[in-house]
Amino acid sequence: MADKVIDRAKAHFESFGVQKCSVPEWLDVNGKPTTVYWKPITLAERNSLIPASGNLNDLTLLATIVIQKSLDKEGKKLFAEEDILPLKHKVDSEVLGKLAQLMIATPTPEDQKKK
Repeated sequence: MADKVIDRAKAHFESFGVQKCSVPEWLDVNGKPTTVYWKPITLAERNSLIPASGNLNDLTLLATIVIQKSLDKEGKKLFAEEDILPLKHKVDSEVLGKLAQLMIATPTPEDQKKK
């Protein structure tokens, strides 16, 4: 079988695996931080989520990213589409923004070591 560049490129992306972030501001019933998981963003997702302006200060965009990318440990969605209004109006925008930015960033070698 021939070694194709596309196969190397796909293997690189697959090596990112599932990412995660502890959110200490979102405590569970036991007082422990919520852990949010997500798969790295694909070009197709980036194209559909991020408008041409690339304005990451738009809270609607931040909430949309978090809704679409957030998973629990088992890979189930943490948020539903109807959570957009509470995320926009009743959630700390700094926390939401940090989480959304992590979700659209390419994992670094340090991120890879944390897995």
